Amino acid sequence: MTIDRVRSSRIIHSANTECDYELVDGMCTELDGLAQWCGLSTVTTSLSWSKETPGVKSVTIEAANKPSIEVGGAFGISIGTSFTHNPSPKGNVYSLIDIVNVRTHTGQLRPWGEHAAVHRMMQDLMCLVYGKPCQLTLKSIKREDDQYGPVPDGDDRRWWREAYEPNLGRGLTDLKPLDRYKDEPLFTLADVDPDALRSWLDGFQLWSRPTWIAVSSMFQMGTAVEVFLLQIGVALEALGHSIWMEETSSDPSKRGKTPSYPALLERVTKAACFDELSLHKTWDAAQWREEFNTAFKGAKHADNPMTDPHIATERAREGLKLIRYWLAIRLGVKAEQLCVQS
Repeated sequence: MTIDRVRSSRIIHSANTECDYELVDGMCTELDGLAQWCGLSTVTTSLSWSKETPGVKSVTIEAANKPSIEVGGAFGISIGTSFTHNPSPKGNVYSLIDIVNVRTHTGQLRPWGEHAAVHRMMQDLMCLVYGKPCQLTLKSIKREDDQYGPVPDGDDRRWWREAYEPNLGRGLTDLKPLDRYKDEPLFTLADVDPDALRSWLDGFQLWSRPTWIAVSSMFQMGTAVEVFLLQIGVALEALGHSIWMEETSSDPSKRGKTPSYPALLERVTKAACFDELSLHKTWDAAQWREEFNTAFKGAKHADNPMTDPHIATERAREGLKLIRYWLAIRLGVKAEQLCVQS
C-alpha cells in the first residue's frame, strides 16, 4: 500500500479542478468580539412569571438572523449574523451558538491575499478595540464561476465553499473567546465615522503593517518584556512612517529622507491627540516621547543602559495604548467619547 502525503497552506471544499482559488470574489470569516462591537446578536430572551401559579416562570430563547451591516469600500465589506443549534443537550445543557461574521465581496476576481488582508485588518481592529487577542477563523470563500449550475436571473443566493486556512490571521492555541459582559471595547461601531472606517480598511497597504506588528504582541504569551517593548517600538515607528507617507502622498518626489525615530513618534502622539486626551497621568506628549525613546534604545542598542524590566513593561503598555487611541481618532471617534483607561 502506498500512502501519499500532501502539504497545503489552505483547503477548499470544491470539486471544480479548473478553479485554483488563487483569485476569489468573496471571503467569509468569523471574528471574536465583533458581535458586541457592532451591537449584533441573533439571540433574544424573555422571562415571564405565571400569575395563576406564583413562583412558576418560563424562559423563551429565540434566534433569528438580523439584517447585515454594509460597511462597503473597495472590497464590499459586510457584517452579518448566523447561528447554530443542536437540539440534543450535552449533559444537562442545551446550547445555541451566536455568530457574527465578516464578508468581503468584489465584483471582479481579486487575489486571495488581498481579501485576506482586509480580514486581517478587521482582526487588528478588534484586537486594538479590546486590547486583547481576538480569534479570526476562515469559514468560506466564493467564486462566481464555481456555482452549482447556472445562476437564475435575479437570484442573489450563491454557494460559498467551505475553506480552511489556519494561518489566515494571528492565532493562539486554546484562545478563550471574549466575555461579552466583561470585556468592554474602547469604542463601538456606533462611535465610528463610516467614511473613515472604509478609508482605513481600503488603505490596508498603508496601515496594515503597523497594526499587524502591534497586534502580534498580544498573541505571544510568555515573551520577555524587552521583546514586548521592541515590538511596540517598531510598531510605533511603522505607524509614524505611514502617517508621514500619507502626509507627503500628494507629491512623493519631495519626501526626501525618512524622518528620525523621534520625529516619527511625534507624528503618532499628535495624531492620537495625546495631550488633549491626557494619555499619561504625569507626562505630556514631549516628555512621554523622551521617556519611551530612552527605554526603547535601552532594549534595542547594546551601547545604551539596559532598560529596567518594570519600566520596559510600562512603556510598552503605554505605547500599545497610544496605538489604540490613534486608531479611535483615525476612525472618527470624538475625543470626548473616549474614556482614557489607566
